[in-house]
Amino acid sequence: MSFSDFAPSYLQRLDCYQAGLSIEKIASQFGFQAEDMIKLASNENPLGASPLAYEAISSSLSKYYRYPESGSLFLREALAEKLGIEVKNLIIGSGSDELIGLLGKAFLNPEVSVAYSRYAFAMYSIIGKLADARLIEVPALPSLAHNVEAMAEACDETTRILFLANPNNPTGTFLSEKEIDFLADSIPESTLLVIDEAYFEYLDKPNHTLKYLKEGRENICILRTFSKAYGLAGLRVGYAIAPEGLIELLQRIRLVFNVSVPAQVATLAALKDEQHLINSRNLIMEERKCYFDACKKMGLQVCGQEGNFILVKTKKGKEIAQEMLRKGVIIRAMDMYSLPDWIRISFGKPEENIRCLKSLSDVLSS
Repeated sequence: MSFSDFAPSYLQRLDCYQAGLSIEKIASQFGFQAEDMIKLASNENPLGASPLAYEAISSSLSKYYRYPESGSLFLREALAEKLGIEVKNLIIGSGSDELIGLLGKAFLNPEVSVAYSRYAFAMYSIIGKLADARLIEVPALPSLAHNVEAMAEACDETTRILFLANPNNPTGTFLSEKEIDFLADSIPESTLLVIDEAYFEYLDKPNHTLKYLKEGRENICILRTFSKAYGLAGLRVGYAIAPEGLIELLQRIRLVFNVSVPAQVATLAALKDEQHLINSRNLIMEERKCYFDACKKMGLQVCGQEGNFILVKTKKGKEIAQEMLRKGVIIRAMDMYSLPDWIRISFGKPEENIRCLKSLSDVLSS
């Protein structure tokens, strides 16, 4: 008998989240030098973080023996000013993943349900399983996009959270402001609509979701992150925007020192570098068009037009991804999302994308 047998049965059945492959591990396995590999699998910013962020981390080295500011107050103040909201409506997390977990701790249990679209971010179902809540996986549209009418119908008085990734990972599909308004107006007041906007900065025409806070809606929470467009994935910083009461509740259950000193100072510095954010966004816009054009020429079906990645149908996603590794290119097979015929490719620097598309063409031809 293992001591783990004492854990709840729902925890023993839980599948771990499958993170993207690391450059170092794959390089060693396939006989490459790490610098000869390109990783286009985890939706990271190919330009990296702002130079101001690196400078801030270096200059804060002497402070690492001190505990970080517990509530990330200075970062919340800077964010509140940038967003035009109150500090009381913000909480900082160790990535938005932690905030998803806090929402699960706060509201989910075996007597309630959590809803999400079929092809949504895998953490939503994992958090539901951790709480032994009833899972409601809402069928998506044939286009793989969220079906807002079905999502609204799936929610009843026992549905405590409805997760909505917009743009959605991994499909890249996007709901308009009108569609989100429909959801917000249709679900019960006892259902918390969590709008996950991890790719917000990459949108051509972003929705004005902050209006829900200003309208005084109590059952809407917005999640955003510094892992994508800001290039701080390794430092793990995300934030939630929500009514004061909900923020206060989450503050009670988060870890006391959940965001490190380097993470806080780097994020503060990154917020000041608007030009780096513009450069990152412009690069993605340009490379997105290159990928769509190239896939069209190869006769490949693609899904979604938002975010810093593309979902491509290749019929044998796992095999294609494996063959790409042999060419030193890391992409992502979509088996864990029940999309075995698809691969997801993050947009890199122009030279990386050229190599990726050439490798993909060669693999498909062979």
